[in-house]
Formats: sequence, structure tokens, C-alpha cells
Amino acid sequence: MEKRLPLAILLCLAFLFVWTQFMGKKAPPTPPANAPEAGAPESGGTGESGASGTAPVARPRPTAPAAPIPESELIRETIQNESVRLTITNIGASIESAELLDYSPHARAKREGPRPLRILVPSSDQLFGLRLDESFSEGVPLGDRKWTLSRTPDGLGVVGELAWERGGEGGAKGKLTKEIRLLGPRGHAASLTIRASLDKSGEAVRTFPCRFNVLVSGGVFQEVDAGVAGTVKSFGTASGGDLREVMLAEVMKRDAEGDDLALSVRTGEQLGVAFGLEGSPRFVADVGSYLGAFWVARDIPDNAIAYMYRVSDLGQPKLNARPDEGDATARTATSVRFEAELQEGAEAKSFTSLYYLGPINGTMIREDLGEGAAAEAAALSLVHDEQLGFARPVGKTVLWALRGLHGITGNWGWAIVLLTFCVRLILFPINRKSQMAMARQAEAMNRVKPKLEVLKKKHGDDARAYAAAQMELMRKEKVPLVPLGGCLPIFLQIPIFFGLFSALRASIELRQAPWLWVEDLSQPDHLIRFAKPIENYLGFLGSCCSMPQPEKVTGLHILPLLMTAAWVVSSMLAPKPAVSDPQMEQQRKIMMFMPILFGLMMYGYAAGLSLYWLTSSLLGIVESQVIRRFWPVTKPAPQ
Repeated sequence: MEKRLPLAILLCLAFLFVWTQFMGKKAPPTPPANAPEAGAPESGGTGESGASGTAPVARPRPTAPAAPIPESELIRETIQNESVRLTITNIGASIESAELLDYSPHARAKREGPRPLRILVPSSDQLFGLRLDESFSEGVPLGDRKWTLSRTPDGLGVVGELAWERGGEGGAKGKLTKEIRLLGPRGHAASLTIRASLDKSGEAVRTFPCRFNVLVSGGVFQEVDAGVAGTVKSFGTASGGDLREVMLAEVMKRDAEGDDLALSVRTGEQLGVAFGLEGSPRFVADVGSYLGAFWVARDIPDNAIAYMYRVSDLGQPKLNARPDEGDATARTATSVRFEAELQEGAEAKSFTSLYYLGPINGTMIREDLGEGAAAEAAALSLVHDEQLGFARPVGKTVLWALRGLHGITGNWGWAIVLLTFCVRLILFPINRKSQMAMARQAEAMNRVKPKLEVLKKKHGDDARAYAAAQMELMRKEKVPLVPLGGCLPIFLQIPIFFGLFSALRASIELRQAPWLWVEDLSQPDHLIRFAKPIENYLGFLGSCCSMPQPEKVTGLHILPLLMTAAWVVSSMLAPKPAVSDPQMEQQRKIMMFMPILFGLMMYGYAAGLSLYWLTSSLLGIVESQVIRRFWPVTKPAPQ
């Protein structure tokens, strides 16, 4: 064990590095086949047809936003149920802010009193949720105009109306209606219905192609103090296609050419470089660690295209350790564009979709969206699996076990403790066999120690000759070698560790879960919270395993210190080499140093991880004493 444990740890770290850097990476999404190259002219669809034939369609022109509307002219309507509150503004009849009433921004807010979590964080460019624009409209973009708002009789919906002018040669006037409606008295889902019509202007009946653009969100809430480099992303799936994941880091690399989300939303034109889905989207989503904004297509034309961008008006904010409540952070945003033909004087055309704002939890999504979107809800539930990252198979198993244990204990912290006990119990036969093998090896080494001393004097400073003679002596005396199985318990626990890591950063059930003095098991525990965070100069330690370190240390975390102390005590209680060997002594010093290094690496991570290793170390100490007492290698001498 003394010789092989450092090697086992190094091999595990090397394997994780290779896996996360190469095997775990996916091929970047490609733009859809029907999307134009950046800066290239776009077709407007089928053209304009009328009594005099067909006229060319005007290409979308970059449109500047309108001047800011005075606060006195702003109108806001609020709709809510037991789960969510939506504030809809007359600017674009869009969702200015959305709050989850059954969640808090962080554990401190939860402790201080009821405080909803604002999941939608709009940018300064009025990138509000479910903003609607049309590429060929004259004048100010639709999403920047003042709409007329009215509430539905049941109070669960808001209807916005706008008189609009479809531009291009000949032009046409019409009416737009946009209804945002909560699906019921509880749940996190709403419906979006867009109705568009054109007034009859003459004897001839004209048909106009229109290009609508719907913004899913301007970015969703991101956790404070959470390492979000691997969690800020967009998702989507097209008809007949697989789930597509677009990482924020990838979008940030690609948008260096200057794509502007605000301008793209207003014009419906792809500017710069953006990620797109191949095929008409069934759903798209902007997500954070635990929460997301999901747009689900219902009655939408098959020519729809989805693009994923980075919100660019925030500059280059840091990804970790923000002092805010998830506002000032980099985020992804997704827009959906589709085309339709409108005929003058005809009945208004309707385009419907569903909108989910809430936890990335398959069960909750299926319940909130209802039976009418069962297939899409099943696809949306796959997002949670993707959020678990490269350890998703183990993460799902660990989460399944924790849910069952939580049903017994009623507390997620004690569920982690009980999970650790179960893991140690399952591994006990392997641990017992390993420890007994090491004890036999130590007993045999004590037996041949005098002969080894003779060999050492005989060969002097000739290390190679001494090593050869030592091996020959151990072969003749039948001294057992410590089997590789001595490291097997560590290999078996590392996947459990990463599965728990994935569950803590992706499962809404573990978010803000308390345990004793710990307010939130998914965040570092704070015995003392610093008035001013200090720099974390050990951030490089997490790079080997794609586990980014926080940039700031926000307080005194007691669980990592207790975990490190337990590891050190466990190393001190391990059997000492029977024979003085420089190599073994060096490895023993490494084993004394490794717990301190791991403790520093995990200092800024979720308290649930430290709780797992602390419990495992304490159980390991007790287990070692039990094995020595009841399964001794040598029988005690008679009294």
C-alpha cells in the first residue's frame, strides 16, 4: 500500500485529465445548412405576390434601437401563481423580469426571510424574455416599441397589441397580438401565442412573407460562488436530431468577429458567427447550473432556425466568485427565427409555443408542461443528464441512491453520510483483504529484517546489488508483495466522488440543502464569512481535473480542514515500513503531504464533497482498528 498509493493517485489524476481534455469533448455544432454565411445577403422567403406579379423582398437592414422610453410612459403588468411571477413590460410586451417564488438566490437570503430568485436577468439592450421582432417592419424594431397591454379575466395572462407596418415595396399595415399566459395556478410553465394579420388595402389580394424573431431570454440566473465555466450554456434539439449542447466558452471563442446579439435580434439577420441547430428546433434553452429558460415549439413553421449567442453588452465579466446575486456574469442567449406568409384581409395566423422557467429537473418539467408536450418534456429532461458532465453515469447512480437515503433520513447531509457508510460497507471485504495482505507483508519483513541488515552491510553503497540481493532473499523467504488490490478501494471511491461532485452542481434537490452548521451543501461551508473576500492563489490546482477553483476565498471553511486532519491522522496510523528503505520513506512523506494538497484543492468546493471524504476517512480509521482486532495476522502469545 505504501508504494502503490501515490502511483494510484497519480494514475487517477492522469486518467481524468486525459478524459476531460480529449475523450469528454464533443464536436462543435455546425451552423444550419439553410443559414447564410456571416455578412452574406439573406433571402426573404417566397417573395411578394399580388395582382401585378412578384416583387423582390427587401433585405433586412440593421436597425438602431429607439431612444429610451421615459419611466413615466412605462407600463408593467404582473402575473403570478404559486411558483413564478412574471413582470411584463409594454416595451415589446416582453418579460422584463421573472422570479421563482419557491427558490431563493442563495442560502443567506433564504435564512434572512422570504426572497424570490430572479431567474431572468435582462441586459441593458432590452433583451427581455420572449421579445418579438420582425425583419421587414418599418421604423423602430417591434421589440423596442410601446405595446398596449391588458390582463386576461382570470389574471393568469397578459395580452399585448400593436399596430404594425410590414415594409418593402408596396408595404402593408396590420395588427400583432402577443399573449403570455401561465398554464395554471401552480408550476413554472407558460404559453406564448403570437397572432399576426394584415389589413386589406385594395381590390387586389396581396401576400407578404414575414420573418419573425423570438428571443428565448437575455440570459438566466447564475449561482454566486459557483464555478460556472462548465455550466453556462445553451441547449437545443431539432426534429429528428440529438440533443445539442453549446458551451459559453465555445461561443466566446467564435464571437470574436463581432457578432452583436442585440442587432441580430432586431433585424433577424445572423451577424458575425453564431452556433445554429441543424433543422427546425423542437426546443431550445438557456441554462445555468440548476435553472433554465426553455422555449418549446408547438405551432411553429418548419423553417424555424435557432441561433445561440453570447450576451455581448456585458463585456468580459469573470466567470467565478461574483459578489452579486448572479446578475453580472457572462451568459448565453438563444433566438428562434421563422418565416410565414400573411395575406391581406385574411384571418390572423397564430404561432404558439410553450415557455418553462425553472429547475432543470425532468420530473418537474414533465409535470409543468403537461401531457400536451410529453415528447418535448422527455427531451428536455435529458438536459439534466448533460449537466452532470463527464461523470453522468455515476452521477445518476449516486443521485438515485441519495434520493432513496434522503427518504430515510429526511436530510441530504445525513444522506451523504449514510451513502459513505454504505460505500465503505460494500468495500469492506476488499479493504480487509488489502489490510491483511499488508499486515502479512509487514510481519514477513520483520522476520527477514536481520538478514536484510547483513545484506546492507555486505553491499555497502552498491544500491543495485543490494536491491537484487534483497529481491532474491524475499523470494527464498516467500515474503508476500502487497498486491495491486491494495489500491483498489481508492480507485473504486474516486468515481463515487466525481459522481457526487456532478450531483451537487447540477441537481436542484441538493441546492441550498442544509446540514448542521452548513447552510448549503452545494457551496463551501462558512463557519466564518470574511467581510472582504481574499484572492485565491491556488486556482491552478483544479486545472488538472477540469474542476475550476474559485477566484476568491470568501470565508473560513471548516469541513475541508477537518477532512484534511482526518486524512493526516489516517496516514499516521498506517503501518510503518518494517525495514528502513529510502524509497519507501520518501513515498511515506509523499503520503503525508497528499492529504494537505487535496485539502487545499477542495477548500473552495461544495461542502458535500468534504463531508463525504471526512466521513470516509473517519470510517476508515475505525475500520482499520476493527480489522486489526478481529482479523489479526499473528496470534497473540499465550499468557
